Formats: sequence, C-alpha cells, structure tokens
Amino acid sequence: MRFTLHQERALQLDRHLAVTANAGSGKTQVLVERYVRLLMRGIPVGEVVALTYTEKAASALRRKIADRVSGALLAAGDRGEAARLESIRDALPAAFIGTIHAFCARVLREYPVEAGVDAAFGMIEKVDGESMLRECMTGILGEVLRDGNPEIPGGRLMDLLRSLGRRRVLHLLGRLVAKPDLLEMFTAGGVFTRSPMRRYWHHGREPSGSRSKET
Repeated sequence: MRFTLHQERALQLDRHLAVTANAGSGKTQVLVERYVRLLMRGIPVGEVVALTYTEKAASALRRKIADRVSGALLAAGDRGEAARLESIRDALPAAFIGTIHAFCARVLREYPVEAGVDAAFGMIEKVDGESMLRECMTGILGEVLRDGNPEIPGGRLMDLLRSLGRRRVLHLLGRLVAKPDLLEMFTAGGVFTRSPMRRYWHHGREPSGSRSKET
C-alpha cells in the first residue's frame, strides 16, 4: 500500500499529532494503517482506542481495520509476522472502535463512584433526545410568554411566532442548540453581533442604506 509524503508523516508513531484534511483525501485509510501499525509494534489491542462520531462510521472503521489485518496476514513474509497478525486478528473483537459517547459511557460505568453517577445509567437515543429537546424548548417559550424575561421581550417573541409559526421557531432553535458554534455567532462577541443585519433584528430597524427613496 502506497501513501503520499503527507500521509507517511501522519503515520509516524514516535509522536502525537492532529491531522486535518478535506473529504476524500484518505483520512480513514491513514487512520486504519496507523491503528494496525501500532498493534504490529506490540501495543495490546486493549490499549488502543479509535473513536468516530457515528455508529455507522464506527462499524465501517472496524470492518476496514479487520480487512487490513486479513490482507496483511495473507501477504505475511515469515511465520513470525504471520503469528503476530493472527494474534491481532483474534484480539480485534475486543478492541474499542466506537463512538465518542460510547467511550465516555464506558469510562463512566467503570468509575461511577469517582464520576458521581449511577452505574446503571443509560444513554438517550436520538429520537428520545429530540423529543426531550422539543419539550424543553416548548416549555421555555411558554414561560417567556407567560412570565416574561428581561433578556427576551415577550412581544418580540410573539411577533416571531406569528411570523414564522411555532414549528418553524422550534426547528430553528433546535438547529442552534445542535450547532453551538453557530449560536455563538449570533450572541455577544459573535461575528453577527456587529453586523447591520444583527442590529436590524435586535432593534427592528432596516439596515443602513436599505430604505428606498421617494421620488
């Protein structure tokens, strides 16, 4: 298997590193190779962790690592190398190749007392999480409209609900909650807090220079 110069640099095992690259540049292929090389160096499977964002990506990564080991085993040049690869192949089912949240859950279950959590806790599934988020946002909107909030004028919120509709507002709020970096752009210190559009939204005025002149 041949790698580019930059990929070979990412495969160096004598240092810690972070890699950023565009889609389709071979990041997963390099990760698989780096993982296998660590195991070939003699590091136990239980001491290497490979994390991804989704269950689908984790499943694909596990399959590619297994395929890489199997391919290397078929091409092994001597009995010693073949024996190491067979040992790695047999240990792979116990390897932790999964999502970030699954890894965190595993750590918490191993150290529940230190973390101050119930060892029998469960992770919220996507559908349940979305339902709880909608319930929470609906409750907050109701509290603002009913009790008022100095930071969120009820009148403006009502205008927004009338203009966009409750479902659309909840959808937009959900997008902002899911993308904290986007939310930060619209709050204090964010790039949009200084823009004419942000001032227009906050003060209900037209952006400077946008008013049409009467003839």
